[in-house]
Amino acid sequence: MTALPDTGGRSMTVEQSTRHHTKRAFLLEGWDTVQDQPGNKYGTGAGGFDQGIRVLAHLFSGFIFYGVVGWLLDRWLETSFLLPLGMVLGLGLGVFAVIAKFGRVTGPQESDT
Repeated sequence: MTALPDTGGRSMTVEQSTRHHTKRAFLLEGWDTVQDQPGNKYGTGAGGFDQGIRVLAHLFSGFIFYGVVGWLLDRWLETSFLLPLGMVLGLGLGVFAVIAKFGRVTGPQESDT
């Protein structure tokens, strides 16, 4: 990683510098933690259960919504293949939404060890 000079003469990695500047910005704005930041998508005290429920909600909502759209199109066009197609499409878009919203799992941070 690239080291950046610190104001105290110490050198920091880019990640440490970003973390330092983020904490400083939160303090300047009067926020104690990331959870206090307005609009934080995980809210305060978001545990694994809360995130799991959100993931399931995204998956089921895409599955159900596009399944209903497929069923309505099947009834309107008098076909029989759009319901399963809509369900599969909805499930795929739900998985995409979960990945886009929650990102990937990373290993422990330097501060966790």
